[in-house]
Amino acid sequence: MEKWLIKYFMSHSFIEKHVCFYYGCVINSPYEGKIIMYFTKVQASEYLKKLGISISENTLSKYITVGGGPEYFKFNRKVLYTQETLDKWVSSKLSKMKTSSSSC
Repeated sequence: MEKWLIKYFMSHSFIEKHVCFYYGCVINSPYEGKIIMYFTKVQASEYLKKLGISISENTLSKYITVGGGPEYFKFNRKVLYTQETLDKWVSSKLSKMKTSSSSC
């Protein structure tokens, strides 16, 4: 996100509310005092692909319906993920390190 855009919203009272942009949504976290980026399904899919995990937007939509996907927030009708929840979900799906394909 553009630095001037973050500074603009931090300098105004809007920071206490969710504010959606083309880039995603930002909110000032009362617990950590920092700005957290929220990813849409498309952005979450792109982020996971950068990690080497190919999950499509449609698969994320399916997980929202049937369960088993990363935790998410709702902003009106829009589904939003944080990097932390995506990383946590990926970690929970990974197996333990293996040294051989014959080990259980």
